[in-house]
Amino acid sequence: MAIDTVRRNFIAAVGAAAATWPLAAARAQLPAAVAGNETYKIAPLDVLDVTVFKVPDLSKTVQVAADGTVTYPLIGQVRAAGKTARELARDLEHNLGAKYLRSPQITVVIKEHNSR
Repeated sequence: MAIDTVRRNFIAAVGAAAATWPLAAARAQLPAAVAGNETYKIAPLDVLDVTVFKVPDLSKTVQVAADGTVTYPLIGQVRAAGKTARELARDLEHNLGAKYLRSPQITVVIKEHNSR
């Protein structure tokens, strides 16, 4: 019985400490879809961080244009609006992998959401 009390107190203390971390505070200010970045659909004027693993020259911060596209080195304009960050990363991997890189690994993170 005493171990259950200690366990409950420990979990409560860890939860309280986690809520005070800067990341937790920053996430609390974002809409849930943006904070998780998994279901949020990219929209015009959003700012994205695109990282290509082991190719720093292709890692860029880009803003989605009013027409919903981003201009990316080597491949030009790519439709971004209406896609999740993961969907856009897959499109970029496909386009860069078709001509320029072997099995590129790309991560897209929504840095700012400015459309809503």
